[in-house]
Amino acid sequence: MAELQHKLDTGDYISPAKVTLGSFLTLWLEDYAWPNLSPETTQAYDIMARKHLIPVLGRIQLQQLTPARIQAYYTEKLTSGRRDGQGGLSPRTVRHHHRLLHVALESAVKWQLVQRNVADSVNAPKFRNKEMKTFDQ
Repeated sequence: MAELQHKLDTGDYISPAKVTLGSFLTLWLEDYAWPNLSPETTQAYDIMARKHLIPVLGRIQLQQLTPARIQAYYTEKLTSGRRDGQGGLSPRTVRHHHRLLHVALESAVKWQLVQRNVADSVNAPKFRNKEMKTFDQ
């Protein structure tokens, strides 16, 4: 109780909202990404959000999103994330999903919708650049 009162007194209390990740990402794209980021970046974020993130994680309340759920999403996308059902997405692509989630959740923290960015606690997949095959003389 004392901790709650302290948060109320200092203005750090964030009331639990019924905002879902899907509705937040849609709002974030409209209110932040399109006005502030390059059109190419925003278009890529929009496609990632609408085709991948929102269908899988969109119904989860923003304050109920956990690092474990995000990690499970990454694993799912790596193994069977292609929309044509022919396998998983590349680690580089899933890393882009992580970047989008992280940047969007940073805004959620700034907008006081959540207290912390849960994407900070998740490791994005590592990837290796493919070795280039070059011609010799």
